[in-house]
Amino acid sequence: MDTTPEKAARFAFWAAMIVMLGYFMIPAAAVVADQTGFVHVLFAIGSLTLLGLLQIGHTVYGLTRRADGGWRLPLFFVPSWTLPVQVLFTYAPIWWFGEPWLGIPAFLACTVLLILPMPRSLLAFAAIVIVEVPLARAAGFTMSRSLYAALSVMLTGVALFGLIRLATMVHELYRARAELARLAVAEERLRFARDLHDLLGHRLSVVALKSELASRFLPADPDKAREQMSDITEIVHKALSDVRRVAHDYRGMSFEEELGALTSVLESAGITCRVNAAARGVSPGAMAALTWALREGTTNVLRHSKASVCTIQTELRGDLVYLEIVNDGAPSRHAEDGADRPGGGIPGLIERVTMVGGRAVAERCTDDLFRLMVEVPRDGTVS
Repeated sequence: MDTTPEKAARFAFWAAMIVMLGYFMIPAAAVVADQTGFVHVLFAIGSLTLLGLLQIGHTVYGLTRRADGGWRLPLFFVPSWTLPVQVLFTYAPIWWFGEPWLGIPAFLACTVLLILPMPRSLLAFAAIVIVEVPLARAAGFTMSRSLYAALSVMLTGVALFGLIRLATMVHELYRARAELARLAVAEERLRFARDLHDLLGHRLSVVALKSELASRFLPADPDKAREQMSDITEIVHKALSDVRRVAHDYRGMSFEEELGALTSVLESAGITCRVNAAARGVSPGAMAALTWALREGTTNVLRHSKASVCTIQTELRGDLVYLEIVNDGAPSRHAEDGADRPGGGIPGLIERVTMVGGRAVAERCTDDLFRLMVEVPRDGTVS
């Protein structure tokens, strides 16, 4: 199973948590610094700790409600009662701590946007922003400062919500990319299987029927049995020809058509393609090798990388044609993918290119870039 979406979700989650902690420490430090008595400091630390845990829990709930990122909350954490607790500890301490606590409602504003359905979330968010004005006035703020406090609560709440929502979008993006790659491979397999079924199904059914007839005629009428076996031989030769034709058609799609189809798949997966490639004036053998290399290279980009940019280019140098595919987001063992499948992946590609007198190189350029280079003679034929 590809764990890239889960890793992306966890990375985005912790990034959001670090930024939220930074936001939270600003009013928290102001509250604790403003207290003079031990009891006041202890109550402030306890209240802030509880609010921090509630905020983290509601953030996880908001993430898992939109995308399954592998996070699970304790069974006792139910927003139907944890949200009222957060509301209570957001507003009740204002009467004790005063001005330094006025920044805390911004986190409640983020929470209601995360866990409440529309339009209740917007109504609750608006209420939190509006209530900030009379609370600030009661704390001794002027009207202009009170409006500024309400604006600060609104902007902080929206910024935190946007950051957390971005974390879910990262997870959804990576999951969609993996699904697109899987569907592209599955669609091609189905097409190939359909072609084989359509061409071979009838002939194999006839072979089965004539084999039964031959077995029946053999004891009583050997001549008729030999006739049936002769028919079977002819049908098998035709079936073999059909298989070769299917394989030839599968490989024989023009380089330009294949390039257009594959770049479309890459761009659908969110990968920017930079293309400067053509394969004109080359032999059918060289064309087939280049097309296969193009398929294998782009399949590796889809399956085994977290690429954002893929460059595909060809170049004619004398009697040789070069194809180069470079992508970023390469994993640590990109070059070895497929090594455990005989005839598949990069080893299978190297075999095919060698058959037309060419060579293929798969290598890591930098920690992030992976390069597949294929070189074939322009008049290459299968040996």
